[in-house]
Amino acid sequence: MLTRVLLTYFAKTTAVVLLLAFGISMIVLGDNAGSSALASGLVVALDGAAIIWIVGVLLDPGATTTSKATVVTILMVKLAAVAGLLWYLHAVWGAHELGMLIGIAAALLGLVLGVNRGSRSAEGRHAIAEAEKEIAQEMRDIENESK
Repeated sequence: MLTRVLLTYFAKTTAVVLLLAFGISMIVLGDNAGSSALASGLVVALDGAAIIWIVGVLLDPGATTTSKATVVTILMVKLAAVAGLLWYLHAVWGAHELGMLIGIAAALLGLVLGVNRGSRSAEGRHAIAEAEKEIAQEMRDIENESK
């Protein structure tokens, strides 16, 4: 539940921040910079959404070791894919360097602000409390098994 809350707030916040970065880049630096900011921002935003999902799976008390190993593999592939896409944007597509930096920064800002907003919301606090209860129950179960 917490992952869903964080993803929702992340998506809403990042959409606003990326659109602002796109508009400002278009006005100040031109078309190529604006489209570069939007393209690189979308790549990094998808990366941020994947990170939130991966952390949610890794911290899930009910997840099996096999599923966690699969998720770590997905993490490694994701890192290579993001690096490859950003390289493609720059080297092949001819993206504007400053526009790319603006897009990357905007997506990272959306990630930080979105996760912060999500975890501080009433829905986020409720999800955190539920996760804490699940973890406490798992710890009690492990303690009882060791006796």
